[in-house]
Amino acid sequence: MNECVRCGSTRSLEKDHIIPKSRGGSDDESNKRFLCIACHDYRHSRDNIIAEIDKWLAQVGTTYFDPLKFTRWIMRLGVLEAFNTPAKILKSGKYVPYWNITTTHTSAWYPQIKLLKQKKLRAQELINKVNTKLQDFDVT
Repeated sequence: MNECVRCGSTRSLEKDHIIPKSRGGSDDESNKRFLCIACHDYRHSRDNIIAEIDKWLAQVGTTYFDPLKFTRWIMRLGVLEAFNTPAKILKSGKYVPYWNITTTHTSAWYPQIKLLKQKKLRAQELINKVNTKLQDFDVT
């Protein structure tokens, strides 16, 4: 009997191209494996996120690189992995898309990061003012 190579489920199996045809993979049986629908959906989401991460990595050191956007893709991958372990998929039979987990969306956490950055900038401004005043009293 066939089973999902990722979670071991024997229900709702699909053949998956190990190397996708879009990246030069063939239709040979040696390039196919069984995945349940949930693991198959997970695999395609994961591949898409990794492709985005690769795009951002190619831009490191250029003016186009945005560390915040890059970090968001890394976070999406982590959330996808955490909510779609083989054991969780086997137990529930379901794939959990990143977008269904609203607490991980930027709108849920970015305002707090922005506030911390503003506080850090204000603190640095105060330190700079104090250092300037101290220079006025420099007796060396």
